[in-house]
Amino acid sequence: MSDDLVPEERAQEYHQLLAAFRSSSQSRASITAGEQMQILARVRERLAQATSAPTLPDVGAFTPQSPFVSHIPTRHARTSTRFVSNLLAAVVVVGLILGSWALFRAYPSSSGTPTLISDSGSGPTAQTQAGGLQASMHVLISGPYFLSELLPVDVSLTNHTHQAIVLEGINRTADLCFSSALMVQVTAGSNPSFTFPRLEVACINPVFVTEIKPGQTITIHQYIPLTRSREVTLTMEPSSHLSDPLDGHWPTVHIQVNPQVPQNRALSLQRQQRQVIINIPAGAKAHLLYMQTITCESYHDSRGNQWAPLSTIVLHEPVCPTTHPHWEYIVSAPGYSIVSGSQIA
Repeated sequence: MSDDLVPEERAQEYHQLLAAFRSSSQSRASITAGEQMQILARVRERLAQATSAPTLPDVGAFTPQSPFVSHIPTRHARTSTRFVSNLLAAVVVVGLILGSWALFRAYPSSSGTPTLISDSGSGPTAQTQAGGLQASMHVLISGPYFLSELLPVDVSLTNHTHQAIVLEGINRTADLCFSSALMVQVTAGSNPSFTFPRLEVACINPVFVTEIKPGQTITIHQYIPLTRSREVTLTMEPSSHLSDPLDGHWPTVHIQVNPQVPQNRALSLQRQQRQVIINIPAGAKAHLLYMQTITCESYHDSRGNQWAPLSTIVLHEPVCPTTHPHWEYIVSAPGYSIVSGSQIA
C-alpha cells in the first residue's frame, strides 16, 4: 500500500486523535455529566487550534515559490485539508452524541404530566429518640380539625438496640376489644367534648404481645376520634404502661380542634326499616368505614368490632337467628364526622 499521507498527518497528535475516534466508535463509555462537559471543552479547543495553527495547510496562502508546494501537489493539499476537516467534524459529532447520552442518563425523560409534591394532605409529625429506640407519629391529614372527626394517624417504633423489645398489644389497628402495641391518646383540650359511641360487644381476654427485633421497625395505622375541642394534645404511647421502653419520651403533637363540624365534613344517617341510608359529602364515599354489632335472644354477634371499609351508602341490618334483634352501628370516614345509631325490633 502506497503512503500518501502528508507530513501533518504523520504527526503524533493526529494518530492519537484517530485512535480515540476508533475506540469511541467501538465501545460504549459510561460518562457523567461532568465528563461530558470536559469532552465538549476539548472539542472546542481542537477546533480553535485547527483554525489558528500554522501546520494546517491553507491552499489559498500557497504560492509557486513555496518550498512546501514543490513536494506536495495542490490536489493533495486540498485532499489533506478536507480529510482533517472531516475528521474534526466527526470528533465533534461523537462528542455531542456522547454528551447527549450522558445527559440522558443523568436526567431521564419524564412524562408529560409533572408529579406535584404537596403537603396539603399531610398533617403534623413528631419524632423522639431514647435508649436506642426511635418513635414517630404522623397525622395523615391536615387541618383544620373539628370535634368528632375520625383522624388517621400512623405510629412507628424502630429498634436500634441489640435486644428485642416486647410490647403488650396487637400489631395492627386497635378495635373495641384489643389495644394496639402503639396507641394515641387524646388529652388536654376543653368542652364541648365528644363521646365515642359504645357498641355491645363480647370480648375474650387473651394477652397479645408484639415483639420488635433489633433493626426492625413496626408501623401501626390508627383511627383516632377527636373527643376534645380547642387546644388538644395527641400523645403516642404503649398500650400498657407496665412496659415503657422509651421511659415516657414519646412523640407529642398539638392541634387546634374546632367545636363545630364543618358542613362539608358532616355525615348523617337515615333509617329505613332494616337498613340505614348514609348521607355523605361527595368526597367521603370512597373512604367510608363502619363497625356494627347485633344481639338478640341467646345470640350475640360482635364480629364487626373494628373499622371495616363500606363500599355503598346503604348499611343493611345483619341477620339475627332469634327474635328481638338489637342492631348498633357506627359510620365515619377519615377526615369526616363520626355518626352512630341503633335499631330495636
